[in-house]
Amino acid sequence: MNEMYYPFSESCAAEFQCIESGWGVLQLAVLATVGYREEAAIRVKSLPEESFTNAAGNGHSRTNTLWYIATRPTIDEPIELVETDVRGAGEKRPAPVFKLTDCHTPATCTDAVLDQKAGSFTCRERITYLIEIQRKSQWEACSLVAGVEYTESCGLCDPSNEAENTEEDASEPSNEGSSTANLQCPPCTDAECYSQLNRCPLFDETFVCTAGRNAFGCSPQPWDANDDCDACCEMTRCQSLKDKEAKKVTHDGNLLEAPICPPCPKKVCYGELNQCPIHTAPYLCLSGDSKGGCASRPWGVSEGTMCSECCEVTPNC
Repeated sequence: MNEMYYPFSESCAAEFQCIESGWGVLQLAVLATVGYREEAAIRVKSLPEESFTNAAGNGHSRTNTLWYIATRPTIDEPIELVETDVRGAGEKRPAPVFKLTDCHTPATCTDAVLDQKAGSFTCRERITYLIEIQRKSQWEACSLVAGVEYTESCGLCDPSNEAENTEEDASEPSNEGSSTANLQCPPCTDAECYSQLNRCPLFDETFVCTAGRNAFGCSPQPWDANDDCDACCEMTRCQSLKDKEAKKVTHDGNLLEAPICPPCPKKVCYGELNQCPIHTAPYLCLSGDSKGGCASRPWGVSEGTMCSECCEVTPNC
């Protein structure tokens, strides 16, 4: 159990859906078993109801989970408790919170910023929608709205900025000429965004190695000079480039090229058919043998194919 807890905890913390899907129930049961009954009981009380009703909850209730925790034997020398969840190598974030407070950036994410307009809705309304309707954690919702989709209006609520500042404040000055200094990873160019390099998870590992033995590798932080990577870039702006490219029009107002998979209409966006992960497989098949399927590239639409009609799930969907 001692050997299992650390990798289990880190794996669950790296995936925001772990708590809601129910795996968090098992994680806390293990936490109690390795010697931390009180901490596990406190965390169980804060789990959302979905943790117990979804598949990974395995039919457990909050009551029987608390009973299990309370009956674990006392451990004289428990393993060291990790105080914060680790979400990705070397990156620390707060435990998932499923309500909007301050996007984990109390110094900059004020009510005035949250109430600013970001298109047709305010930053607060967009973040709240993602949390309450799409069941994203506060960190994930704020990162998407403030860090990717509406950086100008809502950027001060991007929690990754706070994490970066905290890490900088806590770090010691680097020695001049140190061989372990991080490479400079500038924003990826248009060519890099539209190339095969653009395969990294949007929120978790946005730094891609562009040259060296680890070319095409993804990392949650800038590549180190000793990581067999000679050059790198940061992929966040690639999503906005993709949206900008989709809006190009000719002088008469028509699209330069009729999209194979046009943006999904609202009735599809909010319908049961849409189960596509927006940043990795946004192309939804609407009819054909693959109806309901998701793809990372537009479907080959024609009669006799697996998909005869498709649409793209966009950030504004």
